[in-house]
Amino acid sequence: MKKIQFKRIVATVLFLAMMLGVFPPVELDFGNGFKLDLGGWGFTVPVSAAGPLTTSVTGLGATWTDASNSKGSANWSASGNTITGTATGYTQYIVSKKTITTQLTLTNNLGSEAVLKFSYNLSGGGSVSGISNNSYEGTLANGASLVIKLTSPSGSSTNTLTITDITLKSTATGNVTTTFKPADGGSYTVDGTAITATTELTKGAAESYAVVATPASGYKFFGWYNETTGKYLSNTASTSLVLPKTATVYPVFISADAALFGVSGTSDQYFDLNAACTAATNGSTKTVVLLNNGTLPAGKYTIPSDVTLLIPYNDANTVNKETPECHENAYTAPSVYRTLTMASGANITVNGALNVGGAQSAKMGNGYNGCVSGPYGLISMTSGSAITLNNGSNLYAWGYIIGSGSVTAENGATVYESFQLRDFRGGDVTSSAATDSNNKNTYHVFPMSQYYLQNIEVPLTLEAGAKENAYMSATITLAGVTGSNVPIISGENGGAMFQLSSGSITKDFNESTGRTEFKIDGTVSVSTISMTMQLAMIGSTTINSADFNLPIPGHMTVTALSGSNVTLAQDLALLPGSELYINAGATCIVAEGVRIVAYSWNDWISGTYEGGQAYFVHADKHYKDLWYSASKKGSFVAQRREKDALICVDGIVDASLGAVYTTSGGANIYSNGTGQVITTPGTETTTYQLFQTGSDDKTKAWIAIAITPAVLTNGNTTYPTTITSGAASGTTYYYNTDCDMWVTHGATGHNYDDNCDADCNVCGATRTPPHTPGAAATCTTAQTCTVCGAEIKAALGHKYTEEVTTAATCTEKGVKTFTCTCGDTYTEEIAALGHKYTEKVTTAATCTEKGVKTFTCTCGDTYTEEIAALGHTEGSVVVENNVAPDCENTGSYDNVVYCTVCNAELSRETVTVDALGHTE
Repeated sequence: MKKIQFKRIVATVLFLAMMLGVFPPVELDFGNGFKLDLGGWGFTVPVSAAGPLTTSVTGLGATWTDASNSKGSANWSASGNTITGTATGYTQYIVSKKTITTQLTLTNNLGSEAVLKFSYNLSGGGSVSGISNNSYEGTLANGASLVIKLTSPSGSSTNTLTITDITLKSTATGNVTTTFKPADGGSYTVDGTAITATTELTKGAAESYAVVATPASGYKFFGWYNETTGKYLSNTASTSLVLPKTATVYPVFISADAALFGVSGTSDQYFDLNAACTAATNGSTKTVVLLNNGTLPAGKYTIPSDVTLLIPYNDANTVNKETPECHENAYTAPSVYRTLTMASGANITVNGALNVGGAQSAKMGNGYNGCVSGPYGLISMTSGSAITLNNGSNLYAWGYIIGSGSVTAENGATVYESFQLRDFRGGDVTSSAATDSNNKNTYHVFPMSQYYLQNIEVPLTLEAGAKENAYMSATITLAGVTGSNVPIISGENGGAMFQLSSGSITKDFNESTGRTEFKIDGTVSVSTISMTMQLAMIGSTTINSADFNLPIPGHMTVTALSGSNVTLAQDLALLPGSELYINAGATCIVAEGVRIVAYSWNDWISGTYEGGQAYFVHADKHYKDLWYSASKKGSFVAQRREKDALICVDGIVDASLGAVYTTSGGANIYSNGTGQVITTPGTETTTYQLFQTGSDDKTKAWIAIAITPAVLTNGNTTYPTTITSGAASGTTYYYNTDCDMWVTHGATGHNYDDNCDADCNVCGATRTPPHTPGAAATCTTAQTCTVCGAEIKAALGHKYTEEVTTAATCTEKGVKTFTCTCGDTYTEEIAALGHKYTEKVTTAATCTEKGVKTFTCTCGDTYTEEIAALGHTEGSVVVENNVAPDCENTGSYDNVVYCTVCNAELSRETVTVDALGHTE
């Protein structure tokens, strides 16, 4: 029994090495409850998280840091003028009991020296430092802090520190005048009075102002800003402010959907990402944290070389770098924890690091290994937004990046994302296959067929010199959590699946189809991976992926763009549904001794073993779908079902030193009309796929699948395929669009004899009309037969494009020029546009003065017209200068008429009133 167990352990370790060399780990089931998920050695290293606390104490800043060891835990909370903290230790290796320490920092932000005072109580054991005797009273300079450290009891016990009756009182004296300015985006009151204009108020230096800010629709409150010091006083809309020094204060309101950022270890908040990065550079933690679900507006933002921008996935703001957090033998359905939306025109340049947080599952079975598990950070990129990774920067995409923007990694940048392993042939079966030397170098396909790379769901362009590394976590029952780094793209010689020596590769996850698409625009080699490892009990072991065929899964599309050169230096198995496009102007070279097999769907599912049929996919013949996509629009597997591997050759595939095979049913190797395939027929007749034959999934069988030198697909239904078997070494096949098939005589036209009535001797097509075409038809000249002179194609006639070469003006004619592709040209006149005037009263008419109306054309021409004087308008009679008569004297009054428009006097008449006379 011990020998058997030892052999299994040795096989496991060897297989682990193989997995590190080619793919991430897989799960092994050894029976009797012993299961092993294989991978390279990795672990999660969370950076100590920090968070601000909000109290009702004016001017008091409060922040806390997480446990000093990630295996313990700590938490702090605030309510009113009370702060409560807890610390929990942990047990290591069953018997070793450990403590953890967490830290609370209280800072005087009043703006002047102040007295901090409180009481406290510690329960549950452990210890506290920085304070003593259940109370504290001390004077803190402005900006100074009190640091309190809480240490847990040993083991898994928890203690609680409760701090109550917290006060912070300024020691400043005298009266201070404060200026309150009106705010944009909202309103506010000071001591109940609305501030609508600049207002100066005076109070004692230790007295407070009651301030209340109310945002307008579409805005939210950000903070109370002291313009004098350039700092924020509080982030609470309704609060009290103590202003011991002369200051100018007002509330700042920002867009309701604006993203807010904090600097780890401080309570400061920023709505400007660049300002947050500057604060982080000047601080100690160097981490900027997204604090809410918000939008980054259009603009240019730079992450400095020593700063990390974190899109968090938990309250602790955990930062995982090269190794993500692993959920040991567990999987939780993914969900968005926090989202940064990048508006159109928002461009982030990364010199340091961008960390999109998330965790991986290492659950045994069901293809969870490497899948995103639980809450994750998300960047949603709007069309027109971009992320650029400069030399030396890192993007850790353990969460997701989705949308319509783009990510570019320049020379020297490194990108990390998850490697999701969805299916393989089982633990024991795969292990024994990987360690059995009889299965190597005999054209066996490595038994890992379904894997995904799609945390970054927007186009990711890696320029030469940039790297992409994938990582997958796993659970090992005895060793705990382990994992493996899988280099995908590198500019180095060896060590990655794609070796990019010039140009770029763009990887994109198609959200509608679930396909991972690689577009090559440069020089690339698909290479073998070799690793030398020091393994327990075995010593130094070198593993090379050339021992097996490397499977390309059915959801993967690789396109070589025009001008690109791709060398296939690793044996490949193109599984059903996979796609390889060699565009016109691109070259794909199959290196010496390398073998490429393209699978048909029927051959993939029809292998047999003694006792039944061997499906190399699920029993329903489907590929395994992704567990999750952040932007998924439906199930993807149906789009890959019953589809042969596809190779579209519009450029050149040179397999003169290697070999291209199809399975016996033939795959789909076709061309749109410009392709060339140079082939030397291979001599292999069989490839092998691994299958589990036992009910306990422990017994393996290598299923033989017949292969043949490449069968090329024709569009000609009379001759649907071209067989390359038996061709001479180095034979070149061209795709002839006239014959609609692969031929060896050349790529242009039917292969006719030198007369006017012969049929094509390749496909038998009749020449109609039976002529040999001469020079191509031009605009003015027909194409004729070089043998008999008959017209084959009429003159094409001119096809002109028009362009305004001289624009017409109000007074001048223009010119429109017509040019044919052959060079013929003529012009047409464009009529003058004529003046288009707008009128404006430049001098208004009055009762006595004339006015002026001015007419102005868009070209600047102008003229004026006179506006007649308006004339006076008589009003009613107004009585003025009234003198009353008496007994002896006459009286009088004036009747006056004024203009109702300008009030000018138009007439005046004096009326005399007789004396009253005496009365006896």
